[in-house]
Amino acid sequence: MDDLPAVLRSSAALLTPDEARGPILAGVSGGADSLALLHLLWRWSGEGGPSVEVVHVQHGLRPAAEAEAERVRAVCAAWRVPVTIERVDVAAARAERRAGLEDAARAARYAAFAAVVARRGARVLALGHQADDQAETVLLHLFRGAGLSGLGAMAPVRRAFRPPGGPPDEAPALTLWRPLLGVPRAAIDDYCRRWGLAPVVDPTNADLA
Repeated sequence: MDDLPAVLRSSAALLTPDEARGPILAGVSGGADSLALLHLLWRWSGEGGPSVEVVHVQHGLRPAAEAEAERVRAVCAAWRVPVTIERVDVAAARAERRAGLEDAARAARYAAFAAVVARRGARVLALGHQADDQAETVLLHLFRGAGLSGLGAMAPVRRAFRPPGGPPDEAPALTLWRPLLGVPRAAIDDYCRRWGLAPVVDPTNADLA
């Protein structure tokens, strides 16, 4: 499926001219979704689009985490994309929030994203969420007993985002951009195969717990 560049550019029309000017930071775990997103942004940048940089958050939760960070670093070196590897303390975030592991990891990840975006002088953080993630988000909200007002799904663009634990209020607010939100996971897998991309496979994604 090679119409994903058109999907990306169509979604970019939702950004303001200032946001689209770049640089755009991509949150890259090394999985299929974020790797495909980075490749699309890299291709777009090479065709005259905004510059792209990468932030990878190393949670340190799995033995393979350091190797995965190095794989992301290697891809960025090959494509000449600047990359920041940000390490976070999930245990501390979990204790502070009194939350489960997934929630604490997410909070620490977004705080790290916001900090790197602020340091790099960027406005936009691009994330690889896709259509299957969107469906899972709605189902999770429903499972948690959210009412109609709480069933809202992720938006392609979310402005004025300030995660807990992120930069101080005087720092510019973050814009989250999810250009692949309407793309099914199967199409992203096809894109990775077409372009010979080798994503990291996180075994915890198959854990129904």
